[in-house]
Amino acid sequence: MQARRMDMAERSFLDAIELAPKAMEPHLYYARQLTDQHREKDADKEFRAAIRMETKNPEPRLYYAQFLYRIQNYNQADKQYRRVLELDPENAAAHFSYAVLLGQFEMHERALEHYKMAADLNPQYKEFYRSMLRQL
Repeated sequence: MQARRMDMAERSFLDAIELAPKAMEPHLYYARQLTDQHREKDADKEFRAAIRMETKNPEPRLYYAQFLYRIQNYNQADKQYRRVLELDPENAAAHFSYAVLLGQFEMHERALEHYKMAADLNPQYKEFYRSMLRQL
């Protein structure tokens, strides 16, 4: 039953892409579904298509950066997070996610700066930032 739902969902995404080939959203949502199915190669292709549709939109780049982090392509994830922050310096989720990546490489001071930016931009990150300060 679940496999059938997945097939139907995939068909819906492919239909949406066919109906609006220059729209970013169907590619982005399809890429996210493919990620959940662990179809990394296909997901990568769809994330890139979404970014090509709207090169100045930080949303598909943020999802792509998170995908790259998940598949441990850290150098490319770093590039995408930096690009998101160039496009949208007040994106709290991007600062937070980038801080996680920086922490992975023990770049704690830089990570803390981005945790603080995330907390300053969005109160939901404040407690996490305080927790990080206590750990140092």
